Amino acid sequence: MTVSVVIADDDPQIRDMWADWLELLRGIEVVGRASNGEEAIERILELKPTFAMIDRSMPPGDGITAIRSVRAGGYTGPCIVVSGEDGEGADESDLADVHYVSKASGPSALATFLDGMGW
Repeated sequence: MTVSVVIADDDPQIRDMWADWLELLRGIEVVGRASNGEEAIERILELKPTFAMIDRSMPPGDGITAIRSVRAGGYTGPCIVVSGEDGEGADESDLADVHYVSKASGPSALATFLDGMGW
């Protein structure tokens, strides 16, 4: 099974870092990249990746709003919120299959999630 991902982050260097890590070390296919929440919604709904990595804060819009939008659009894959903050916010309890990775932890927290999924 090919595992695919859409990476959404407003910082192109961060997008490239995650993409390189996922492709080189895990063999995960990066099928799309987005620089803001609106692009993330478009790419995820169009490409239907195995999972999505979405920065919490990327104007215009934000990652949490983007996740709510793709869920409303029928996307059911896991979403990883990448953030400088730890954990979920009080207004995010309605989101299903959402995982949180701190930017400070780098690839190690993401590796834990991927291992848990068998990827």
